[in-house]
Amino acid sequence: MVTVDLALLPKIDHACAWFRLDDAVANRIKPLLRSSERIQNSVKFMQFSDADDKTLFCADHEAKRLREGFLRAALAELVSVEEILKLDLRDLGRSEKILRLNDTPLPHLHLVRELRNHELHVHHNRLTGFSRDLLWGNISKPEDARPLTVGFWILENITPASFSKLHNAKRYSANQIQTMVKWFNDTQSEWGVHQILLKAASEYAEALANQYF
Repeated sequence: MVTVDLALLPKIDHACAWFRLDDAVANRIKPLLRSSERIQNSVKFMQFSDADDKTLFCADHEAKRLREGFLRAALAELVSVEEILKLDLRDLGRSEKILRLNDTPLPHLHLVRELRNHELHVHHNRLTGFSRDLLWGNISKPEDARPLTVGFWILENITPASFSKLHNAKRYSANQIQTMVKWFNDTQSEWGVHQILLKAASEYAEALANQYF
């Protein structure tokens, strides 16, 4: 079984207004030219997947299809870093081991990696929208925040049973799968799937920075 620390599943308590990597982390991984580009691409695809119909320049029925396609693209581009990283390290004259998402102890990175396989190879799940009344502003200055209704998206039908059909499911215990999937669904029901993916991309970028620089 894979060693993951389920206690490291994060508590997401706010939504990021912009889909972007922290500048400090983005700058640290710039020497990994292809890998850093793919992480940035993944984050941009997340933004497109979360966009409204007007931003996507299409009708409502087309926007639904595009959002789901951009979500799969975001997952595919993020996980593809594991393959392209070897070229970046070669160019830098480095011979270290490739750091994959499931080499980290962070269970949500393991989950997002398998979510890519789940959505590209096993299922074709839909996004369902919902909205919440929140305070919008700088998290460090809550007194200046203003009320705002914000839309989010849930990826449907993510269950322990569906994850157990994946090839890599055998690497995880039933308790690990159940706990990770429950965290995923509980979190996306509050903050949407895109906030989970953004956090995973950001923390993978940080893990790469710490591993190689």
